[in-house]
Amino acid sequence: MSVSRKEVHPDLIKERNNGNFDSKEIAVFMRGGQENYDKYNDFITTMENDPILCSSHKFYEMTREEMMISQSQKLRRLWDLDKEKYFLNFSEINLTHHDFYQGLLPNGLNQSMFLISVRNLASDE
Repeated sequence: MSVSRKEVHPDLIKERNNGNFDSKEIAVFMRGGQENYDKYNDFITTMENDPILCSSHKFYEMTREEMMISQSQKLRRLWDLDKEKYFLNFSEINLTHHDFYQGLLPNGLNQSMFLISVRNLASDE
């Protein structure tokens, strides 16, 4: 089986086909409703079709520094595409970072602590 050749193990295919539930219904529920599900799918489509945003198995062979550079390039690309949509009016309910980043975000602790501090301690002034 190979990620680069997009091969899936036959046992996994068999298990997926044995499912007796509506996977879309579960996905809509997990995203908090149809509107959030649609936003999520729009985001995933953008990621998959953009040469900078798309994920690659090569990420796992990168050094920590290369990972940080890659993640920063992805963030910058999202800013350039639509800063209002992806940053200024962003809601964690609609999208989750683990869907966007591969592995753990190398600078995630710093980003999350900074963002939480600004959100909770800053004023409009």
